[in-house]
Amino acid sequence: MASSGDKTCRLWDVHRCTVISTFRHRADVESVDVKPGDESCIVSGDISGCASVWDLRTDPGKGPTHTFTDSNGSDLNSVAYFPDGNYFAAGGEDAVVTLYDLRAYKPIQTFTDPKLTPRNDVSCYCTRLRLTAPYSRPMPHCCHPCHNRAVRLSSFLLPDV
Repeated sequence: MASSGDKTCRLWDVHRCTVISTFRHRADVESVDVKPGDESCIVSGDISGCASVWDLRTDPGKGPTHTFTDSNGSDLNSVAYFPDGNYFAAGGEDAVVTLYDLRAYKPIQTFTDPKLTPRNDVSCYCTRLRLTAPYSRPMPHCCHPCHNRAVRLSSFLLPDV
């Protein structure tokens, strides 16, 4: 599975180097994750602030099975399933990470860190008890564009889910 700046996700047959299915979005797709224990479901996040849940067994032309929209309309730079597959987290340019419940089809909690600023990109890594969000911010002492980001780490305890 691959996300793309051409507003799609593609499921690839890596042995034949061919595309099996194409999943179209309204905007460039920044991230995709495969559901643990069920490789027929994926979640993708795009720059319009939408996280889409797809069933790979259905016709991708019918669209996602569910779509969640970031309340601030922020680019979603990262999506990650919770290990049990019932939840996923989405993080974006607004430096907020939202945890979604796939059984109730709704957001259940948002996480932020006062050290984060709206220009930070947040990536999500979920474990059973913790949501870890690495973030970056400009380093004022460095002027080289490739080296002007410092990586920090915020970690949030997850609710009992």
